[in-house]
Amino acid sequence: SDRLKEVSEHPKIPSFLDFFEHNGKFFLVQEYIEGQNLEEELRQEGAFSPEAIQQLLSELLPILTYIHKRQLIHRDIKPENIVRRRVDGQLFLVDFGAAKAVSETILAKTGTMIGSAGYVSPEQAYGKTVYASDVYSLGVTCIHLLTNLSPFELIDYGDWGWHWQDRLPETTNVSEEFALMLGQMIERGLTKRFKTANEVESQMSKLTQHISPHSKL
Repeated sequence: SDRLKEVSEHPKIPSFLDFFEHNGKFFLVQEYIEGQNLEEELRQEGAFSPEAIQQLLSELLPILTYIHKRQLIHRDIKPENIVRRRVDGQLFLVDFGAAKAVSETILAKTGTMIGSAGYVSPEQAYGKTVYASDVYSLGVTCIHLLTNLSPFELIDYGDWGWHWQDRLPETTNVSEEFALMLGQMIERGLTKRFKTANEVESQMSKLTQHISPHSKL
């Protein structure tokens, strides 16, 4: 709980108001952010544009870097856990109920799988969670929002590879360099994936595709 209170000092993470245990289960009470989560926004407004996804990443990646530097892994990143505040359009990362404080020894241990089907990384599905697991889940969130299709519809079960670029709306044009970056976020093997959110941020800074600061769709 001390680690969670520390990370909630970030302006884009809702404050943690209370922690309690009931019938052997741990509960936390988090500040309510008035707005829509991105799954609701997707249902109402349709697939996101590449510019909107780049803007999402520019807001979410620094949050991940912040929590990871404090040795916390969210473990349940998905559209429902990203909320756009109604008053100003700012994005917040919510629901830290699955978050886990880590150490070098804990990272190497196998535990219970926690996360949401479709968004959880292969290693997390087997109980091993690392910082790159959050990167993977954020990447899957991005391709879901770009295509307006479930992650289960974007996996080729023959080779277990992602096939999302040929499922984009006809009007959506993703640059090759941006597609390669998203592809590296969702690599199933850890050796090929970005290891940290900070690595993705560095790659983002090299992209030439214009980011519209207020673009949603």
